[in-house]
Amino acid sequence: MKRLIFFILILVSCNKRYNCEIDTEFKKRFDENINFLVSTETEGDLIYQTTDKIKVIYFLESVTGIKSQIYWGDVFGYRDSKSLEEDLKKWKNWYKNNKCEMTIVKADSLVKNYKKNK
Repeated sequence: MKRLIFFILILVSCNKRYNCEIDTEFKKRFDENINFLVSTETEGDLIYQTTDKIKVIYFLESVTGIKSQIYWGDVFGYRDSKSLEEDLKKWKNWYKNNKCEMTIVKADSLVKNYKKNK
């Protein structure tokens, strides 16, 4: 009986994994934000990019619930590449674990509420 229950649990678990419907619009936005952040940090941050970078950080923090290690002082950005890499790893791992449940509608709602509370 225990083996039967175990077998059923495995089937249910596998079935959920394969029935995952990824919101392509959310995936595109998530990837664009990650790529923008990487490019501004590795290619140099221009002044006009600061506003866009703030929007990217708000998006990633509000959607994932993972606070960045970005420095919010007089010079806005990561203090070192290690901090950036750690954040990217956390955010990408979050996406891997949540891609089936997240939609662009949920993301937009989270971002809107996050900005209200800042």
